[in-house]
Amino acid sequence: MFKRILVAVDGSDTSEHALTQAMDLARSHGAQLLVLHVVEEVFLNVGEEIVDPRALWQALAAGGKKTLERYAEQVRAAGLTAESRLIELRDLGETVAGSIVNEAESWGADLIVLGTHGRRGWRRLLLGSTAEEVARLAKTPVLLIRKP
Repeated sequence: MFKRILVAVDGSDTSEHALTQAMDLARSHGAQLLVLHVVEEVFLNVGEEIVDPRALWQALAAGGKKTLERYAEQVRAAGLTAESRLIELRDLGETVAGSIVNEAESWGADLIVLGTHGRRGWRRLLLGSTAEEVARLAKTPVLLIRKP
């Protein structure tokens, strides 16, 4: 049924669980996997401190690459193969969710798997929900995984 599964990861325990579920699905369906991590540029207002935005961006991108390497090792240890891709968002008009959906469409994914933190109330209002936005925007099925 599923032949191309995109799993979006952020380095959290919840995304670890999403990766495990995506690997199980890939194994049972003989599907290809794409492990995706999106790095979003952040703006920090630290008062009088001077922050070098290039150094911060380089650290975020390096952290994203390490995250993908860690997940790629888990995929290999499970006896599977996967592509991995890092997307670097620098345009304020772009969102993490939009990038995930765009990548799923361009790669030809027939399933998107990602973790959801299950925030409610004020935390959800303040922090938003990438998973909810992906589910709203995606044309393909989305499997949301909560940490057990």
